[in-house]
Amino acid sequence: MACLQELDEIALERQLFRQVAGAEDDPFALPDWAKFNRELKHPGVTLRLLWEEYRACHPDDGYGYSAYCQHYRAWVKRLSPSMRQRQVAGEKLFVDYSGVRMEVTDPVTGTRRPVELFVAA
Repeated sequence: MACLQELDEIALERQLFRQVAGAEDDPFALPDWAKFNRELKHPGVTLRLLWEEYRACHPDDGYGYSAYCQHYRAWVKRLSPSMRQRQVAGEKLFVDYSGVRMEVTDPVTGTRRPVELFVAA
């Protein structure tokens, strides 16, 4: 067995979570779930898009889409990054920019102009 300091992140995860990942008997290429999780935080990036990139790199030994999603969700469940906050109704208002610009069309002239979208809860 290699020294723990010499292992990369994926190899270390395989050593620590053999039963969860199933790395011993799984013939498919194991995706870098941490990288994909970071990529999902960018606007316009979807799990489907990341899977298509993954399959482009692993056409013969990559997971199908449903298995890919199932393994990703199992990996995410292990993270449990939750922060519970007690909120009293009507006491606070949370506002955030949606991150995606929309367009509004003037019904009279037909001209389109970009607008910012804010969401409040």
